[in-house]
Amino acid sequence: PLTGIKGIGIITVEKILKERTTPYKDIFDYIKRNNDIKTLETLIYTGCFDNLNYNKKTLIDNLEKIINYSELKDLLDDSLLPIIEQKEEFDISIIMEKELELFGFYLSNHPITQYKIKYNSIDIKDIPRFFDKNIKIVIYVDRIKELTTKKNEKMCFITGSDEMDIIDTVLFPRVYNENIEKHDMLYIDAKVEKRFDKYQLVVNKIIEIIK
Repeated sequence: PLTGIKGIGIITVEKILKERTTPYKDIFDYIKRNNDIKTLETLIYTGCFDNLNYNKKTLIDNLEKIINYSELKDLLDDSLLPIIEQKEEFDISIIMEKELELFGFYLSNHPITQYKIKYNSIDIKDIPRFFDKNIKIVIYVDRIKELTTKKNEKMCFITGSDEMDIIDTVLFPRVYNENIEKHDMLYIDAKVEKRFDKYQLVVNKIIEIIK
């Protein structure tokens, strides 16, 4: 539902649905009937306009033209619509990052799926079943926070994910590889631990960094 999108309130949703009883012809028809430019970028990134002829990258790169049109729409007829320059779609990693930010989970086909099958990896949601045990798992690197210890050694905390869940992952200096980057996939041997009320992985060994 549209209410599941971060920053989209019920009043906005009701307006969109009321107007949608007559289908929107294109992005300009939408902005003409729903003059709410504050939510426009969010609706683009979450795919709400994917069936209106332009991909997300095209709409984001032409956002200024669309907003300018919204301010002049009462003075223009349909023959004077701005020219939209078509662009190649965003890389899947950017789309996924926005989905996680705005939905709290991924909608797109997650690139990790094929590697989970290849390595027979467990799902993150099943990690509690393995508390205090060692597991082998593939995770997608969403965020990295690098720290320097008192001994001047590098370690890091990773927020990792699969298709439907996330997990905090700790890499102490003895296993931390500074070549790890955001959007990498890691095949790791790790111990399942608990910090307060949250499960986390403490990495014993990085088996493979999947670029």
